Amino acid sequence: ITEYNLKNMQSSINEYNQHSQIYGKEVILDDSKRYHCDGINHKGHMQFRNVNNKKLDLTINDLTRVRKIISPNIDV
Repeated sequence: ITEYNLKNMQSSINEYNQHSQIYGKEVILDDSKRYHCDGINHKGHMQFRNVNNKKLDLTINDLTRVRKIISPNIDV
């Protein structure tokens, strides 16, 4: 049981780390289009929208579609 729980915890940590790398940022997906990552919905899917406000939900396994993470512009 302990080993099973440890694997589940590690999986959750890995998933959180992947999500936190792209949350609130612009990304380029494998279709060469830019999307903004809006966060996670109640189903646990990452929500993205493109410049035309077309929405796209991706599961953790679909995040392999992310080709590039673009840092947001920071105004000082």
